[in-house]
Amino acid sequence: YLERRGLDAETIEHFGIGFAPDAWETLTHELDRAGISRKAAARAGLILEGRRGGHYDRLRGRLTFPICDARGRVIAFGGRALAADQEPKYLNTAESPVYHKRRALYALHHALEAMRRAGRAIVCEGYFDAIALHRAGLGEAVATCGTALTEDHAKDLHRRTANVTLLFDGDAAGQGAMEKALAVLLPEGLRVRAVSLPAGQDPDDYLTAQGPEALRRLVDRAPDAIEVVIQRAMAAGCSTPAEKADAVRHVAPLVAAIPNPVERSEYARRLAVATGADPAAVESVVRAATRGGGVQASPDELGRAFAPRSDAGEARHLRLIALILSRHPGFATDELCAQMHEVLPEGPHKPVSYTHLTLPT
Repeated sequence: YLERRGLDAETIEHFGIGFAPDAWETLTHELDRAGISRKAAARAGLILEGRRGGHYDRLRGRLTFPICDARGRVIAFGGRALAADQEPKYLNTAESPVYHKRRALYALHHALEAMRRAGRAIVCEGYFDAIALHRAGLGEAVATCGTALTEDHAKDLHRRTANVTLLFDGDAAGQGAMEKALAVLLPEGLRVRAVSLPAGQDPDDYLTAQGPEALRRLVDRAPDAIEVVIQRAMAAGCSTPAEKADAVRHVAPLVAAIPNPVERSEYARRLAVATGADPAAVESVVRAATRGGGVQASPDELGRAFAPRSDAGEARHLRLIALILSRHPGFATDELCAQMHEVLPEGPHKPVSYTHLTLPT
């Protein structure tokens, strides 16, 4: 199987890839012979207690990937199914006193020196993806261990580098994961780029199809991650006021997550230019997102943000409605908000549009 995936003996040895036979007690008996108590093995997540007593192996019929801490000490294992009908495809040993998925990064101990030299970390989703990047000469690659990026991951990365490149699958799920990772990394002050793989391909596929030089070139030329998100938001449509509002609403929380005010302001300006929206309006949306949920924008901000730029009359109309609703929130009935859904984005003030609005008498 590993030969078919293009892994040679040196790579297998370097990453410690192994095999858990398709049997119930192979590891359990080996641990017994090694004098390791079953209680300790169970606490380490390697074996499980049976319903009728005794113990059995957690990983069976799988490739095994040792997961190590920053010092190279094995703290857990990941297992990849070999049978076509075996579920789940990936299974890790259970969390333990030394292994927490929210903190662990696969191949971190291999990547530390390369991260220092390159001045960046590359973060991908799976074991084979990280190995593919290392095989391509990108030794600064790490992968999450069956979970999304967490705040703990972001803090650990920030202690080691200021720059992160995200490399997730090219499908919709991969792009969604990239945006979620971006929301975690940006508040830590990390500067993030994002690799756009062809749809349906992961890094391992790309390496096999295009070769190591092409993969290195793709990573080295990765664009700014927020720019990627802006372009995707615009691709969904950005011609009407409602579509512009949707695009700004989608990207604004990521811009708001940037702690440096100079960088945050520049990205707000770029978002305004890309969408053709009023820069002051976009800034107001970003400020509202910075304050967090449950905090209303002022009536002036609300009016500036979503009134069509070409029609001063409609802008005054929206500011008037925003002023009324701010003074008399009881008017904001579900029926009223439903009438106003085309212009204002979802948020604490509910989605509304002032088109053909009939206020309560």
